[in-house]
Amino acid sequence: MALYNEITFHNGQAEQSNFHDYRMMRINEAPDIRVHLVSDPTAEVGGIGEVGTVAAAPALANALFAATGRRLRRIPFAPQMSPRNDGEKDL
Repeated sequence: MALYNEITFHNGQAEQSNFHDYRMMRINEAPDIRVHLVSDPTAEVGGIGEVGTVAAAPALANALFAATGRRLRRIPFAPQMSPRNDGEKDL
């Protein structure tokens, strides 16, 4: 989601209506995912949910910074990934 997803509005209406004009990550672009469940018999009962989702965008932003030296501060990141001109500030 951090790469492509963006809903834009024009005259108060969403410009994207479905997958034909709303870019989603393709399965071949997704990283390998490994899930490790740690059992703690003394812990309260709880669920797993989607705990990795909230950390994915900041982790990607940090990885992009480590690779490029640019801080990307707006999601989606893809529009910001084009080469910048000299003197352009980080977004």
